[in-house]
Amino acid sequence: MNFQGRLMDSTGTPKTDGVYNMKFRIYDATTGGTLLWSEERAVSSSTGVTLTGGLFSTQLGDVSSLPPNIFTNQNLYFEVELPTPATATCSTAACAVYTEGPMTPRNKLGSSAYAFNADTIDGIDGANLGQLDANNVWTGTSAIRTTSSTAFQVQKAGGSDTLLSADTSSNRLVIGNAASATGADVTLLVVDSASSGSVPGGASGGMYYDTTTNKFKCYTTSWVDCDTTGGGASRTIKLIPEFAGGTLQADGSNNSGVMNADFVSGLSLAEGYKHNYYQWTSGSASAQDYDIIVNTQIPSEYASGLGNLKIWGYSSSTSLATG
Repeated sequence: MNFQGRLMDSTGTPKTDGVYNMKFRIYDATTGGTLLWSEERAVSSSTGVTLTGGLFSTQLGDVSSLPPNIFTNQNLYFEVELPTPATATCSTAACAVYTEGPMTPRNKLGSSAYAFNADTIDGIDGANLGQLDANNVWTGTSAIRTTSSTAFQVQKAGGSDTLLSADTSSNRLVIGNAASATGADVTLLVVDSASSGSVPGGASGGMYYDTTTNKFKCYTTSWVDCDTTGGGASRTIKLIPEFAGGTLQADGSNNSGVMNADFVSGLSLAEGYKHNYYQWTSGSASAQDYDIIVNTQIPSEYASGLGNLKIWGYSSSTSLATG
């Protein structure tokens, strides 16, 4: 903060040209009060004040910085003090003895000093302004109106990886680092919207809403419907009934036997041992037909299956030939 003054003796004659020792202070009252800032300008430390024709100009805060927070007080008073006597260009200790006291009265600071810590900017309070190094909370409606592939980005501290970006050129939102996808830095999700006639460029992890078919499309190696990609997982189910003593009775025609099956792990066919079996008795010498219905639970992710069924049978007879 610049300060200018004129230094004269008791007769009104300008003091001799040279460099002078001075002290400057700022208080919050015309007399007494609290000392808020002080600075000593000394010839011995090459910080003295140069006087020419009785006039001097100096920058307050060059030696002791002016704290901006002192300018929140609307009433500040400036004080100047010179040694006794005030001698030009003297660097000895005797020339820096302050015994007479400061000049009176103190001068009230004008409005220009308060620009160091203005309470408002164009009428807006400082608390309502965003800062780069502060935690900001936005309560109003913000709009980004620019056409750019990097219109809005959320990056890591070093700016090396993009975590989230709004691409207003392609009208899409990207989660992950599409520009430099290496190692763990991959594109996780791309969200877009388009019609079937204007399919967006594909990127692994991409997704867009097809406004023609009203379906979401997902990209792995090509665009496919998200809800039917490959159907359910392929699975083979081995049905090994485990109901000891189950019996089917034949009556000669349209016989239908029903049994339920549960899931048993660790068993498979053709392993050289017998599984549980079902036994029935028929008193008829002619061939009999048996319709076996097996009920089993369908997995929740079932999508499609193969239409072939294999049944292994074993039969024996104590009175007739083995069939």
